[in-house]
Amino acid sequence: MKGHLHLRFFPPSTGFIQGGRAFKPESSDLPKLEAQLAQAKSLLLQDHAQKDGQGQDDDGGILPVGVGFVLFSECAASHFGQTTVPILAHHRPAAVWLFAPDPSRPETLGLVIGALRSHSNSNSNSAWNPRIVVQVGTVAAAREAASLGADVIVAQGVDAGGHGFVNVGSFVSLVPEIKDMLQEEFLGREIAVWAAGGIADGR
Repeated sequence: MKGHLHLRFFPPSTGFIQGGRAFKPESSDLPKLEAQLAQAKSLLLQDHAQKDGQGQDDDGGILPVGVGFVLFSECAASHFGQTTVPILAHHRPAAVWLFAPDPSRPETLGLVIGALRSHSNSNSNSAWNPRIVVQVGTVAAAREAASLGADVIVAQGVDAGGHGFVNVGSFVSLVPEIKDMLQEEFLGREIAVWAAGGIADGR
């Protein structure tokens, strides 16, 4: 893990907004997502214009924010490509963060990442190809995320609190185990690893 990975993976000052947890057409999360991204774009372009007198964006139309989605419970991942990807593609956020796919629905993560990658690959004229961040609690989950095409894996140990579906160890052991696995099994791919939870002081 190197400190400059963040700058290579995302535009400067990227922050994340809540994307929701339900993807059916009638979900109230969808208009909220549309409104939040529109507001973020308006505010960021306004701020940019005040700084340099232009209302243009220097990142090729990429919005320097990320969107986080919760994938457990009744998220209806099969609808993600139809209902949610078009909203994301319209506003072009820099990153999509995926958290807590329900282990009783093992297809969830693949459906969501597949929909994002499919849109990027089928629109060669579009520069929108968001970085995909997946938060995991085990080496096995990290392996799955990497095999599905994650750009960043967030290793969340038990130190982070009660958001996991399985018993996990501390990030102190989880991070190096995930790093070792990636170096052995995904040689040649640059996958960033971030640590979540338990970081309490400068040590």
